[in-house]
Amino acid sequence: MKHASLSLLPGLARVFGFAALLGTACGSDFDPSSRITTLRVLAVKADVSYAHPGETVHLDVLADDPAARKITYGYSYCVNPELSTPQGCIAQLESDAQKSGSLPPFSVTTDATYAIDVPANYLDQLSDAEKQNAQLGVIVVACPGTLRPGTSADAPYTCIDAAGNVLGLHDAIAGMKRIFVRSKDRNANPLIGKVTWDDVDWPEAEVKTVAACDVDTNTFDDCDAEKHGIAAVAADGTVETGTDEFGTSFEEQVVVQYYATEGLFENAVRIVSKPTSQFVARKSSRGKVLTVIAVMRDDRGGMSWVTRKIAVK
Repeated sequence: MKHASLSLLPGLARVFGFAALLGTACGSDFDPSSRITTLRVLAVKADVSYAHPGETVHLDVLADDPAARKITYGYSYCVNPELSTPQGCIAQLESDAQKSGSLPPFSVTTDATYAIDVPANYLDQLSDAEKQNAQLGVIVVACPGTLRPGTSADAPYTCIDAAGNVLGLHDAIAGMKRIFVRSKDRNANPLIGKVTWDDVDWPEAEVKTVAACDVDTNTFDDCDAEKHGIAAVAADGTVETGTDEFGTSFEEQVVVQYYATEGLFENAVRIVSKPTSQFVARKSSRGKVLTVIAVMRDDRGGMSWVTRKIAVK
């Protein structure tokens, strides 16, 4: 495993700050968040989002790059951050490193999977109140090329493309996955039972064909072309309810988020009980085969995803 210098961390904070600004853009002058126009880390799934001490958790990263470049991944993790946000995880890494004098973990690989071991004594030194929020925060950096640890706060890591060009900080995309640590509780990832197209089953191997409208707009109602309903339908029993090990009752909230490499969704996020969103292809979609991605998420860290293809004439 490779390690980065402590100066990696402030740069990651700047990357997260930039990403947050992009996420707040709205209105017809901006691409909607559902349209994948550049490298994106859309989701990070854990095989167990509620892990037990001593277990190994396996992560899968869902990244998409319309340019189909080689992606290199960098992974780091924090333990029990005070704030369960990317910025909070970075701050915890900095604090722990300063106290111990050791470098934070930073693993670089071309693999979109990562395994992390939960220490067997993870919960032993925590109070009952602290155990209710015990977690690991895994930071993921995706670089469209080769990722190398940097040596300064201004260059926390170096991302180099296939031509040997050094890319800017914001050409590498960062995200974070929270893994909760419990002694007994579990949380199953939500399951997508089927995908439908206009209420009819849509098998993964089937490519749908649609016509595009005559304009490039970011307003759904401006695109006067055939519209189709897409739905990622949850399998029976996906929404979990119960009482956790601390005696707190819960009922999961589950949503579906839709993404595509082109086109417009009427609603990019739907609740799982009403998962259908209308889709329309824009003028720029003509002659292309689009990728549609549906990510199903619950509010306890579970997720799953599916992909489908649409050919636009």
